[in-house]
Amino acid sequence: MVKLKQKRPLSIGAKLRNLREDNDYSQSEIANILFCSQQTYSRYESEEIKIDVASLIILSEFYNVSIDYIVGLTNDKKRHFLDN
Repeated sequence: MVKLKQKRPLSIGAKLRNLREDNDYSQSEIANILFCSQQTYSRYESEEIKIDVASLIILSEFYNVSIDYIVGLTNDKKRHFLDN
Protein backbone atom coordinates (compact mmCIF):
# COMPACT_ATOMS: atom_id res chain seq x y z
CA MET A 1 0.00 0.00 0.00
CA VAL A 2 1.36 3.38 -1.01
CA LYS A 3 1.01 6.24 1.43
CA LEU A 4 0.31 9.58 -0.14
CA LYS A 5 2.23 12.40 1.37
CA GLN A 6 -0.13 15.13 2.54
CA LYS A 7 0.75 18.69 1.75
CA ARG A 8 1.63 20.63 4.83
CA PRO A 9 -0.53 23.74 5.16
CA LEU A 10 1.24 27.05 4.84
CA SER A 11 2.03 28.80 8.09
CA ILE A 12 0.39 32.13 8.93
CA GLY A 13 3.63 33.92 8.15
CA ALA A 14 3.89 32.24 4.75
CA LYS A 15 0.26 33.12 3.98
CA LEU A 16 0.91 36.75 4.92
CA ARG A 17 3.99 36.85 2.70
CA ASN A 18 2.20 35.18 -0.23
CA LEU A 19 -0.79 37.52 -0.01
CA ARG A 20 1.51 40.53 0.09
CA GLU A 21 3.72 39.37 -2.78
CA ASP A 22 0.79 38.15 -4.91
CA ASN A 23 -0.68 41.66 -4.65
CA ASP A 24 2.66 43.42 -5.28
CA TYR A 25 2.97 45.21 -1.95
CA SER A 26 6.10 45.85 0.06
CA GLN A 27 6.36 45.08 3.75
CA SER A 28 6.47 48.83 4.42
CA GLU A 29 3.20 49.41 2.58
CA ILE A 30 1.41 46.70 4.56
CA ALA A 31 2.98 47.93 7.79
CA ASN A 32 1.52 51.39 7.09
CA ILE A 33 -1.94 49.86 6.70
CA LEU A 34 -1.51 48.10 10.05
CA PHE A 35 -0.02 51.19 11.75
CA CYS A 36 3.13 49.29 12.69
CA SER A 37 6.77 49.42 11.65
CA GLN A 38 8.18 47.47 8.72
CA GLN A 39 10.30 45.57 11.25
CA THR A 40 7.21 44.49 13.19
CA TYR A 41 5.46 43.36 10.01
CA SER A 42 8.58 41.46 8.95
CA ARG A 43 8.49 39.67 12.30
CA TYR A 44 4.85 38.68 11.64
CA GLU A 45 5.89 37.10 8.34
CA SER A 46 8.88 35.33 9.88
CA GLU A 47 6.71 34.31 12.85
CA GLU A 48 9.09 35.77 15.39
CA ILE A 49 6.00 37.37 16.90
CA LYS A 50 2.32 36.49 16.56
CA ILE A 51 0.06 38.81 14.66
CA ASP A 52 -2.81 40.26 16.70
CA VAL A 53 -6.48 39.67 15.88
CA ALA A 54 -7.13 43.32 14.98
CA SER A 55 -4.38 43.15 12.34
CA LEU A 56 -5.80 39.89 10.99
CA ILE A 57 -9.18 41.57 10.57
CA ILE A 58 -7.62 44.52 8.76
CA LEU A 59 -5.66 42.24 6.41
CA SER A 60 -8.68 40.02 5.80
CA GLU A 61 -10.67 43.05 4.68
CA PHE A 62 -7.75 44.55 2.74
CA TYR A 63 -7.03 41.37 0.74
CA ASN A 64 -10.71 40.33 0.67
CA VAL A 65 -9.95 36.88 2.07
CA SER A 66 -11.26 35.12 5.15
CA ILE A 67 -9.38 35.06 8.41
CA ASP A 68 -9.86 31.29 8.32
CA TYR A 69 -7.80 31.27 5.11
CA ILE A 70 -5.00 33.36 6.63
CA VAL A 71 -4.73 31.15 9.73
CA GLY A 72 -4.90 27.92 7.71
CA LEU A 73 -8.35 26.60 8.67
CA THR A 74 -9.48 26.52 5.04
CA ASN A 75 -8.06 26.79 1.54
CA ASP A 76 -11.11 28.80 0.48
CA LYS A 77 -10.06 32.44 0.23
CA LYS A 78 -13.62 33.74 -0.07
CA ARG A 79 -15.06 35.69 2.82
CA HIS A 80 -18.49 34.43 3.88
CA PHE A 81 -21.03 36.67 5.54
CA LEU A 82 -23.98 35.75 7.70
CA ASP A 83 -27.36 37.18 6.78
CA ASN A 84 -29.13 39.02 9.56
